[in-house]
Amino acid sequence: MSPLCNRLNHSCDPNASIVANTTSFKKFNKNEAICVALKSIKKAEELTIWYLSKSHAFLDTEKRRSALLSCYGFLCLCKNCTAE
Repeated sequence: MSPLCNRLNHSCDPNASIVANTTSFKKFNKNEAICVALKSIKKAEELTIWYLSKSHAFLDTEKRRSALLSCYGFLCLCKNCTAE
């Protein structure tokens, strides 16, 4: 994985996603990944990705935050988690 990909922070409302080498991206080397925008990103806006598995996407805030705390050791303070 690219060192840049390892530096991206989590958000429960991410603006980017990591895409690993697939047949869709024939120009990739086998050890590369790319970061794909999921929405419009403003200049100097932080790139954020979703850390959890897709099965966590529909959990309520408390359960999502608990999963992030137990798996990654942090309490999520993204705008989705702090707005609820």
